[in-house]
Amino acid sequence: MEQIVLNKKSEREKARTRKFFLFISPWIIGFVVFSLLPMILSLILSFTWGTKITTWTSTPWEYSFKNYVYIFTEDTVFLRSVLNTFVYAVLRVVGGIFVATLLALLYNNDIFGKRLFRTMAYATSIIPVSAASVIWIALLKGDNSLIQRMFVTLGINGIDLFTKTTALPTVVGLDIFCAAGSTMIVVLAALQGVPRELEEAAIIDGAGRIKRFWHVTVPMISSGLMFISVTGFIGALQTYAQVKLLTGGGPEYATITMTMTVIERYNALGGKLCLGYACSQAWIIFIIIMIFTRIYMKMLDKKVYYGDE
Repeated sequence: MEQIVLNKKSEREKARTRKFFLFISPWIIGFVVFSLLPMILSLILSFTWGTKITTWTSTPWEYSFKNYVYIFTEDTVFLRSVLNTFVYAVLRVVGGIFVATLLALLYNNDIFGKRLFRTMAYATSIIPVSAASVIWIALLKGDNSLIQRMFVTLGINGIDLFTKTTALPTVVGLDIFCAAGSTMIVVLAALQGVPRELEEAAIIDGAGRIKRFWHVTVPMISSGLMFISVTGFIGALQTYAQVKLLTGGGPEYATITMTMTVIERYNALGGKLCLGYACSQAWIIFIIIMIFTRIYMKMLDKKVYYGDE
C-alpha cells in the first residue's frame, strides 16, 4: 500500500515537472535560438580575420587570435572607448544617485502637490531616448539652440557644450535626465521603509539633519542605492543610442563608447576587419562588464544593510 502511494506521488511529481517545462518551453526556445546560439556563433566568428557578412558562409574561415591581438596592440580607438565608457559610467552612476536621492528626499516630505510633482519627475523615464536626444539638441547644440540664443539675448557669449571636454558630461546629463524618474522611485520606496523610531532616537541624541541623513538614512536605504548603482553601472557600460544621436562619438572620439566601436569601426577601418572583428570586440566588452560588475558588487555588498541583519 505504501509503495502504491509513493508511486502515485512520483507520477504526480513527474507530471508537474513535464507541465513546468511545457510552460517555460517558449522562453527556453527563445533563449536558445535568439541568445545562446548567436553567442556561440559570435565566439566562433571572433577568431576569424576579415570575415564579412556577405561572404561568411561561402569563404573558408581561418582561425587565429589576430582580432584580439589587433585590439590591444593597434586599435587605439577601442582602448580610448574603454576609457570613455568608464568615465561615462562613473559620472552617470554618481550623478544619477545624487539627483535621484535629492528628488526622493524632496518628495518624501509633506509638500503641496507632491503627487503631481512625483508624476512629473517620473515622466522623464518614459520619454524615448531618441525623443530626449532631439530635445537636448534643440536646447543645447549649435548657435540656434534655445539655450544659446537665450545667452546671446542676455549679452553672454555662447557656451559650446559639445567640445572635446564638455561633450561627454553633456551626454551624461541626458542619461541622468532620462533615468531620474525610475531611480527616484526606488530611492523613495527605500526612504519610506526607514523606521521613524530611528529618526526620533537620533533627534533625541542631538543629531542634526546631515548627521541623521548620513548615519541613519543612508545605511537604511543602502540596498536601494546599491540596486540603482549596479544596474546604472551595467547600463552605462553598454550605452549607445544617446551618444550616437547627440555626438556620433565625436568630436575626435571624445565620446565614443565600447558598444559604438562594435558597429562603427567597420566603416572607420574601410571594411578591413568586418564581422569577426566586431564579434571579438563584443566579447572583450562582455568580459570587461562581467569582471567589473563582480568587483563593483563585492565592494558594495559589505556596506549594504538588508534589513534582517
